Amino acid sequence: MEREEIEQLCNTGEIEVVTTDDTIMLGGNNKCGKVNRDGTDYLDLLELLLIEKMRMSRWRRIEGVLPGVDKFFPAISDIYVCNKYSTSIYTENNGRVSVNCGFGLYYSRTNYTIEEDDNYFYVSTCYDLYLDNRIMDTDQNIVSGLMRNQDINEVPGSLRSQMPTTEHLDRAGRIICERSCNQAESSRNRRSLGYYPAEREEIRQHMLQNILPGMREHLTNSDRTEISLVPNALRACTAFSKDTTYLVDMDESEHWIDYDWLMRSKLQRKMQELDAISESYRDGEEPSIRLLTHSLDEAKTTVLMDGGHHKKHEYMITKVRPAGRNYPAYAQLLCTSKTAGNLKQMLAESINDGISDFNGDKSIYDIEPKNLMSEQANLGYYEEETQAGLNRLVGQDLTLVRTGSADGYKSPKGDTLQDICQFNGDLYTAIVDRAMRLRRGDLSIDLGEGLYVVCVDHGTELDFLQYTRVTDYFSDVRIEEVHSRLTIDQEVYRAAAVEIHEGRDLVLDQEQKAEKHRSFYRIARGDLDLGDH
Repeated sequence: MEREEIEQLCNTGEIEVVTTDDTIMLGGNNKCGKVNRDGTDYLDLLELLLIEKMRMSRWRRIEGVLPGVDKFFPAISDIYVCNKYSTSIYTENNGRVSVNCGFGLYYSRTNYTIEEDDNYFYVSTCYDLYLDNRIMDTDQNIVSGLMRNQDINEVPGSLRSQMPTTEHLDRAGRIICERSCNQAESSRNRRSLGYYPAEREEIRQHMLQNILPGMREHLTNSDRTEISLVPNALRACTAFSKDTTYLVDMDESEHWIDYDWLMRSKLQRKMQELDAISESYRDGEEPSIRLLTHSLDEAKTTVLMDGGHHKKHEYMITKVRPAGRNYPAYAQLLCTSKTAGNLKQMLAESINDGISDFNGDKSIYDIEPKNLMSEQANLGYYEEETQAGLNRLVGQDLTLVRTGSADGYKSPKGDTLQDICQFNGDLYTAIVDRAMRLRRGDLSIDLGEGLYVVCVDHGTELDFLQYTRVTDYFSDVRIEEVHSRLTIDQEVYRAAAVEIHEGRDLVLDQEQKAEKHRSFYRIARGDLDLGDH
């Protein structure tokens, strides 16, 4: 693979389609968590992909597609993650017409960059999200009444606003399909509109020139009341092995292909099916060319997530390694966080981790390891600051370092150390606005007021993704209030005590009690005169 091929793949104009019919529900609650960005709620893409992977592996498997990448997309073009369904309506001019509709999340690419090392091309992309708000309603009611709709231009979920608005009204596409059916050796009658693999490339070119531009314009039209824009909602980096070349279409089978506008991009289909050739060779030797698609069952797919909770993932790494190779043909890193970091470096380090050449003698990669963590997360960055080691409490070489006063700050509400730690994109910080005691079982550590950062001790091998999960160890560390005397200028002040003595109750016997009497003045012993009594 050459750089010119990568440039061409990034500018085909195709749309990468990911159907999520098992997760995005129409007329019911979605089976996926939400993300809030700048006041807009939308579905968590990483959790959505995980749910789809689990349901696909449990219920069915797509024939000819590499296991584990049923929903994989290259992330170098626009991405449409949607619920796709078909319905039919009756129109006066065309009778009953089949209409394909889509509701979901459209990720529009805003920019991309291409980097390379000795073994891979890295394509980094950034996306804005155009959300169809109707999928977020609990009572969507989207599908109801479609059969009674007489105006095809008003069908909810239509993929285009200008003619043609559906595949059956696409005259140019219909002509190609009819010619394909007439030229095929098999004369089987087909009720659906479709074509055979020989016309796949012609259909693709028709889509690129006549259909996809109108779809993209309609799905990204934020002037529509049902569309919301979320800037910078997704960042991605995809690595392509330089010794892998994706083939032109060579499918000579006679299987029928339905004409569908929501079709996978050419590169997406080839990466899922591993339809590529590998030119593996050493210096001074002839290349050994192998067709990778012949060994789908022996290929290995690895999916890695960050975060200790399934609803707190912000990164997802996917690596695909064909049979007979101990390094990936391609790999990908997706990030839904505002502060993504250097995705290219993260992905390169993940690919290089534990990889050796064909004999296992030495590393085949010449990538200089780089620490992506902030220098302020290293304990050696600080000298005389107040420190509190957490090894006794959490069993990890972590330290809280006081960096300043907490004046003007307020500790977040919570009962554990995890609750008061916040991640600012580089490191974890904890706001301690008053004296606190950290306790886990019988062990405790006292913290004074101040701003603290979570640091990694000397000699600890911890990468950036591992550092983002350190607060998982803090969930069992309880916070207790520390009550002390009020000190001002290092002198102890005590409130003045005033004692009030009241007269005791006069007890006459065990059953009677007189009223409370206080002496008005002292009576001398000799002044007592009882008179006749």
